Amino acid sequence: MQRIAIAYAFGAVICLSFKRKQLFFVLGIIVLGYWALLYFGSLVNPYALEENIVRKFDLLVFGENHIYKGFGIRFDPEGLLSTIPSIATVILGYLVGQSISQETKVLAKTKKLLVFGMFLTLIGYLWGFVFPINKALWTSSYVFYTAGLGTLFLALLIYIIDFKGQVKWAKPFIHFGVNPLFIFVFSGLYVKTTRYLIKIPFQNTDISGYKYLYSQVFVPIAGNMNGSLLFALAHIVAYWLICFLLYKNKLFIKI
Repeated sequence: MQRIAIAYAFGAVICLSFKRKQLFFVLGIIVLGYWALLYFGSLVNPYALEENIVRKFDLLVFGENHIYKGFGIRFDPEGLLSTIPSIATVILGYLVGQSISQETKVLAKTKKLLVFGMFLTLIGYLWGFVFPINKALWTSSYVFYTAGLGTLFLALLIYIIDFKGQVKWAKPFIHFGVNPLFIFVFSGLYVKTTRYLIKIPFQNTDISGYKYLYSQVFVPIAGNMNGSLLFALAHIVAYWLICFLLYKNKLFIKI
């Protein structure tokens, strides 16, 4: 959420301050500048988990005790420096949104998005051979590749929903969409509660309710890999049921 806030704030100021053609120039400065920052930020292996400048900068600013350690070492996948290219993601989103609003004909709008999406995806894919597509570092190739795929998917949705008029299948997404922040906060509280507060005795020890649910309910049903998928899907369905009940009762929780 902090990254979204920072990226949106800077992205909004940039998009309001420059014309459309100028935004492409600004976008180029951001993505190429970040590439240079990472490349020259380490003399050994600039994109390695241990050596990248993003990690070094966070360690310098926050200190080792205040950085995420889920990767086995201290490294924050949403670090300060890697927030820079996420601003580029916001700008690309703005450009896509502008294309949608400026075109009145649905089919023409879809074609324009398809071309733009394929262009972004191709740039990101090819750039990835020299600047790896990496979410944790939010590399510039990742920015273009994911923005391209997102644009292509958006074009597909516009074609199906707005052009073909097929809308019934999308109803569950509306249920999520009217209470997005509530279900986001709820899911976070649920995970933290079941992982850190709920302990279940198991084989002479106590394990978290979250781990117990996965290992003793879903793994026996479908194994480790498919059990993990089933575990995730079951939670999505459960969250949707909550959103559906809120929708049916016309309860829309907003901030």
